[in-house]
This record gives sequence, structure tokens and C-alpha cells, in this order.
Amino acid sequence: MRLIVPAGASLALLLSCLPTDICGCSPIPPAVMVLTTVRDAAGGPVAGALITVEGTLSFASDVCDPMVLGQPLANSTTRADGTTSERVFSSGDRCIRVIAQMPPPSSLKPDTVARSNVAFRSADPLDTVRVELVLR
Repeated sequence: MRLIVPAGASLALLLSCLPTDICGCSPIPPAVMVLTTVRDAAGGPVAGALITVEGTLSFASDVCDPMVLGQPLANSTTRADGTTSERVFSSGDRCIRVIAQMPPPSSLKPDTVARSNVAFRSADPLDTVRVELVLR
């Protein structure tokens, strides 16, 4: 017996096996939105703070160790209102650590916050992580 496949069906089958979108673009990598606010001890916004987002894989734990060094995922600088919003790309569920520090010669000490089980997704809505840090 001979199987006859319409031309359009074979093209669709071929395209479904390719690792790119129909446009030829690579698929959108998984991401999360990290919204950071940095304030000083008096509650005022800190402009120019350097923000680093690091990530480590989550291993069935709801607790992240903020001292475990992770892979750098993103870097940004706070705006005049002390905020940043960064689309951070990675894969899988991760613990993320957000670090805020001022460039030298500032006397303000860095601050760190860790979040566990952050879900990186390829489609909207992205998981959103809101972080507030205080530099003293």
C-alpha cells in the first residue's frame, strides 16, 4: 500500500521538527522580570547603584542560600528613582540572588536578596520578582 501525503502536510511536518520559528528566528529563551528598588537607610532612592542578578538551579528546596555563588545572569544600573526593570534570561526553575552595590568610592555597603523557585518561562506572562534592597 502506498501512502499519499499532501504537499502542505509534509511542509508542516518538516517545519515542526526545526528548532526555529517559522520566521527563521531562534525560539525566545525562558526569562523572568526582575524589578528592583534600591533605597538608602533614610528611605530615599539610590541612583547609580550597580545591580547584579545571579542564578543557581533549584534542587527541590524552597530555601536559597544567599551566600552560594551563582552564574551572573544580568547587570544593570538604577535610575534616578532607585529602580531597575530587567528581563533576565535563563532556563528552568532557579534560585536567584540580586546584589546592589555602589561603585567606589562610596561608603554604602552592598545588600543582597535571594528568591527561590523562580520560574523562567518562554511565554507571557513571565514570572515577576520584586526586590527591595537597602544600602547603608
